[in-house]
Amino acid sequence: MDLNQISKDSQGCDWNEPFEIAIEDVNWGYDGNLVQQAAGGSRRRLNLGGVSRIVLEPEQPDRPQPRKMKKEKGPGDDPSSAANVAGKGKENKKYDEESEPGRKKSIWKLASSAKEAFWNTADVYRDVNPESYVIFSMRDFVLYLVFLVLTATIAFGSLAYAYNYYANVLSELLTNSKFPTEIGAFKTFRDIHSIQDIWLYLNFVVLGVLYPDLTIGGNRTASLEDPVTKFEGIRVLQENILMGAPQLRQVRVKTGTCAPAPMFKDAYVSCYDYYEDDIQDKEVFGTVKSEPFKYNPPSGINFQHSGRVSTYGQGGFALNFSRDLGFTNATLQDMKDNVWIQAGARAVFLDFTLYTANANLFCVVKLVFEIIPTGGVVTSAHIHALKLLRYVAKWDYFIFGCEIIFTLFAIYYLMEEVNQIIILKEYYLTNWWNILDLIIVSFSWAVVGLGIARFIIVVSTMESKVETIHTDDYASFELLTRIQNAFNITASLLTFLVWIKLVKFSSLNRSVSLIISTFGRVKLELVSLVIMMTAVVMGFALLGNALFGSKVIQFRSVNDSFFTLIGLFIGGLYFYEECQYADRLSSQIYFVLYIFFVLVIFLSAFVALIVYGFHKAVNEIDDVRDRVYLGDVCNQLFLKLLTTLKGKSLQQNFERDSWQNFMREITMLFSTSFDVMVTEVSIWLCC
Repeated sequence: MDLNQISKDSQGCDWNEPFEIAIEDVNWGYDGNLVQQAAGGSRRRLNLGGVSRIVLEPEQPDRPQPRKMKKEKGPGDDPSSAANVAGKGKENKKYDEESEPGRKKSIWKLASSAKEAFWNTADVYRDVNPESYVIFSMRDFVLYLVFLVLTATIAFGSLAYAYNYYANVLSELLTNSKFPTEIGAFKTFRDIHSIQDIWLYLNFVVLGVLYPDLTIGGNRTASLEDPVTKFEGIRVLQENILMGAPQLRQVRVKTGTCAPAPMFKDAYVSCYDYYEDDIQDKEVFGTVKSEPFKYNPPSGINFQHSGRVSTYGQGGFALNFSRDLGFTNATLQDMKDNVWIQAGARAVFLDFTLYTANANLFCVVKLVFEIIPTGGVVTSAHIHALKLLRYVAKWDYFIFGCEIIFTLFAIYYLMEEVNQIIILKEYYLTNWWNILDLIIVSFSWAVVGLGIARFIIVVSTMESKVETIHTDDYASFELLTRIQNAFNITASLLTFLVWIKLVKFSSLNRSVSLIISTFGRVKLELVSLVIMMTAVVMGFALLGNALFGSKVIQFRSVNDSFFTLIGLFIGGLYFYEECQYADRLSSQIYFVLYIFFVLVIFLSAFVALIVYGFHKAVNEIDDVRDRVYLGDVCNQLFLKLLTTLKGKSLQQNFERDSWQNFMREITMLFSTSFDVMVTEVSIWLCC
């Protein structure tokens, strides 16, 4: 349309009435400045997204404007005329015949629009319709906030302070309690380095914790030869019961599994390698043919335990503790006398489970004594507080309701991603946020699956485990512990990813979008720099392990060396003195080179890349004028609100940045409203 035609006179126009022209659906870009003079007026772009309006603002308001052309009424235009009355029946008949298909078409179109509004996401409109992108982003943000609250509630709602206190108290009791040694010194669980220490720890600490009757007059006895009575039920820490009997289990390897050097064959009759499932010994050993010296195959799933030295399977030579302390003590003494832990033993496990009804928690304990082929013992403790009976109190049922709603959200987001893949096709994976959405949906279904599996296993096995209370049968909680730990880890990772995705919605703000775009401009360069830096740090880790591995604990393995050097980024050079004791000259050269190449050169390169990406992002945002942010939408809504309150004067002052006039009129508006309100309240009180 030629806007200059507006100023031309039209035939039959009356210039005594105002003439208004508005042009719809013209996308002039995102700019609020005056761009063209036409018909004695100015054209200002007021757009929301990709839809703009051209509003004519006459510079001469007193100039006569053309009136709208009106059609003169004819004889047939009178609704009461005979022609109209006669034709009304035909018109209704035609409407009845033709309106039904049109009505079905309208309903189908409405249903299709509702389907698109329900399933489509903001990413579908990212490069197509900026206005729809902002609107759908706000809708997705509101739904996502609900999903975030549900995820955090499921992951952390059932946790309580009792979890940490329960596990910490038992850990302190089992790992920090001291026991006397043969030379008169006192050791703890972490100080055990010999097989003799294992037997002393079992006698003085483990039996003292599991059997409260090992006390006389409130004081610990130094000997286990005092007579004790057979007790009815075990109460650990006065509030916990044992789920079944504790089990002491050993795994062994076959003899001749390693080959000593030829010159030392006479010195070593047999040789025992590190533990592996292929060389596990299952033969009866020792001179006594009692149960602890016979191999017991694994019952159920053969779970692997990753220790500090090797990875061990289930099964082995086991002893279940008795409810009778005297019998248990005598059995342990007999095993010690007959050398139950001898050459070929590679690990000893002590497993038991406690339950406290006060907090409805289980505590699964696993104490591990790894016997390394070079001699000596390495210990580790694994204590897990679990809430396996999930739905008992009112709050538990609230969590159950949140889990149901969370499952519905998982179904919705899965269908939404499928719909988005169908629409975007190969372009779906070009957006990193879509990849994050897929990961979040996958973790959501993993949480749902693990929760259902945990519930089914607890319902099907808990009754049989309860029956083992006050018996000599061992109740294994290995499967439940692994499922619960997997659920906790998966839910925690899901919560982390859900919070990370909030950055996507905050990108509707121009400043946040600029920061995200900064990293997006140089993402390949940053990845390349990280790979280069990782290679350099790995080289220094190998060198550090070779130089200081045998003398400094931070470099005892390549893995420990790598993470030790990563810790230097935050200034963790607290072990430098130990490195100097190991090798003064090598330590000085090593750390000077590392600090120069990694902490100076590579970190400076990171900063330079980010600055470069920032400049590129700023130039790109300045070039892209048609992008709509959340602030633009709020600005337009605010303009409409001003127009509704006080006409166009407030809107024009706001648009032209006449802040003095704008604030003056705002003040007058609210003062007038306040005066009217006070007057009305006074009249109401007087009446």
